[in-house]
Amino acid sequence: MTYTNQLPSWQIGSVDAPIQLVEYVNLRCPDCKDSWNELKDYLMPLIKSGKLRHIIKPIHKEKPFLEVGNQLQYLLPSDETIDYRPIFEKIYTEQAIWGEYNLDELRRYVKEELGVQPNENIEGVDHRTDEIEFVPTILVGKKTFVETIRFDDVRAAIKPLL
Repeated sequence: MTYTNQLPSWQIGSVDAPIQLVEYVNLRCPDCKDSWNELKDYLMPLIKSGKLRHIIKPIHKEKPFLEVGNQLQYLLPSDETIDYRPIFEKIYTEQAIWGEYNLDELRRYVKEELGVQPNENIEGVDHRTDEIEFVPTILVGKKTFVETIRFDDVRAAIKPLL
């Protein structure tokens, strides 16, 4: 599936899950990596039990340091048949490695290392995304957590929804 007019989003968990956690990220952002590492052990049992769906939405950021994250986000396909848990684990674990890649190296990384077919046409992608300014931003229930996130507060927001 190729997205030529919008950024993809990636879903982990059942579309029927009663709780949705939406996380806005730039894949090159170190704070987004910290968010993934801080929350994954808490979220994964909820995802596997069908209670929670984690929706990851990329944010295009203009900072030069994050440009490679923008490119990876355009290349990474959105497909509900893909299990994104190991993909995001690898992306965040290897952030310092692929963060130095050029576009051709990123294409190879997506195909060979992540094991998915990269989106080919990434020109003209509309990178406007839901008026979110900072990453990470997490939405769960009626709560919003922005940038400097206390993860105990995120877990506390999820708990009454279970």
